Amino acid sequence: MNLTDLENAVRQDLFDPAGANQRWQTSDIDRALDKAVDRYSAYSPNIVQVDMASVPGQRTYPFPSEMSPASGAWWVERVEYPLLAPGSALAAPGSAPALAVGAGAGLGVGAYQYAVTFVTASGETTPGPLAGVTTTSGNQQVNLTSIPLGPAPVPSPSVTVLARNLYRTNAGGSALLLLATLADNMTTSYHDSAGDGALGAAAPTVNTAGLLVYPPIARAFTEHTALGTFTLKLTDAELPVDNSLVLRVSFGTKHQLDGNGSTIPEIHRDVIVLGGCAYALLAYQVPTNDNFQFQDGEIHDRLDDSMIPKNWRQAGVDMLGRFLAMLEEVKLRRDFADAAVVQWGDVPARWQRL
Repeated sequence: MNLTDLENAVRQDLFDPAGANQRWQTSDIDRALDKAVDRYSAYSPNIVQVDMASVPGQRTYPFPSEMSPASGAWWVERVEYPLLAPGSALAAPGSAPALAVGAGAGLGVGAYQYAVTFVTASGETTPGPLAGVTTTSGNQQVNLTSIPLGPAPVPSPSVTVLARNLYRTNAGGSALLLLATLADNMTTSYHDSAGDGALGAAAPTVNTAGLLVYPPIARAFTEHTALGTFTLKLTDAELPVDNSLVLRVSFGTKHQLDGNGSTIPEIHRDVIVLGGCAYALLAYQVPTNDNFQFQDGEIHDRLDDSMIPKNWRQAGVDMLGRFLAMLEEVKLRRDFADAAVVQWGDVPARWQRL
């Protein structure tokens, strides 16, 4: 589901098919959808998680870079600390893969660097050591061998490596970007012919591969929006002594909707379409306000189109009411789901007598 899909859905529901006589420009539809996403996000915000490393002796932390004002973050929703049981973090790979240039096309010409991370059920390690290789004209593919394997699990509670991520830089670059995921802990080779444009997200900077603390410890905090910081309520004994502990910060923000996709659940697609239709109808009444009354003096014919803007507005208000009612349903579903999670596993003290 992306912006184009919703534009087409709004036009279909408004009976405004493609052609020379469309009532709404695409920019008008986009503006209406943006208003709908704003309102929807207020009822069910997009919750994003960011992991941060602890700072020795520190209670107050700056907002993560993903929470900068430019990112559109609204508020801190939740802070979990520590995320992992102390001492359970899995070490990053201790070696780099072996690299060899191969004949063919795909990569650009230049110097590349590679690294590997371990992926577990809780998260991902930081990258291991770097390995470098330089491609030349006609030799623009790379064979990776001796890709490091994660440690084998032991009978006692331990961290199991479920997959490994391969990261690579752009030609001549330094930032590691996701190249591929090996969904096992057995494969030791990979053939790389992907161009720089095919690379994905950046490599993690915080190690989240370990045993998760259960139940999660949600900390009370004070948010200083103007300063761009938040302060955890920690006793002196709970203050971190090094940077090995992890804070998981959840924050609310507006949902994303553009040509690349959306963070809005597919089940709520029609809610956004309905809101887009409502705001488009309310906007269309503006050009219809140039109306008139005319009566011919001889044959007494009377023309009156003053009801047109009122009818357009009423149609928009009616549809907006339906949109707000559906948002209340979204809110109720969200609240019911939260209540179910909170109460899951609770057993009354005298369950056997019931």
